[in-house]
Amino acid sequence: MNEIIKEKKQDRRCRKTLESIKTALISMLAEKKLAEISVSQLAERADVNRKTFYNHYSSLQDVLSDVETDLSDSIFAVLQKEDFLENMGDPKPFFTALSASLKNQEQIYRILIRAGVEAELFTKVRSWAEDYIYRGVSKTYAIDPNIFHFYLNVVLAQISAAYTEWFGSDEPSISLDELSEFICRQVLTSCQFLAELSGQGAAALIHNSSSAVRQDI
Repeated sequence: MNEIIKEKKQDRRCRKTLESIKTALISMLAEKKLAEISVSQLAERADVNRKTFYNHYSSLQDVLSDVETDLSDSIFAVLQKEDFLENMGDPKPFFTALSASLKNQEQIYRILIRAGVEAELFTKVRSWAEDYIYRGVSKTYAIDPNIFHFYLNVVLAQISAAYTEWFGSDEPSISLDELSEFICRQVLTSCQFLAELSGQGAAALIHNSSSAVRQDI
């Protein structure tokens, strides 16, 4: 029993150390570029020594990758929790939840994007989302994978570009909720088009998407 308690304390201490290092990196990226930050400076800001840092990470890039993984995992959690694939005819609940999730971490996104280090984050999200959506849709619709991936990549690139521009703006002209609402409507149109590509079950998906738009207007 004592060993279990000891192990739990070590796990909590380890998680606390990791969070301190990641939080320190985010705060420093708000002040300077990644290339201008040293491990010694980060360790000092995180209140850990260099040895402790290297016990967990091999470089600053590893820390950044960990931060990006945390953010992408939160997006994936929303994607799965809102059952996006089961409700492609009405993606609004998903984008509402996504907007709420992004608001909770808005400052982190702004810092990463303005520091120019967000590319890997969106690459992870787009790659994961593409695979997730294709696997789900292909179970129901007969879609040429090459064509599907091409158009889906275009849609995902547009979505990530829109959010990137919003978080990178000092004074966005629209709210995050309004942006998510706009993207939702574009996704509805994209769902209709992708359904048409399948040649099977398109009518049902198009009808559901059109109904969702009419009810929302």
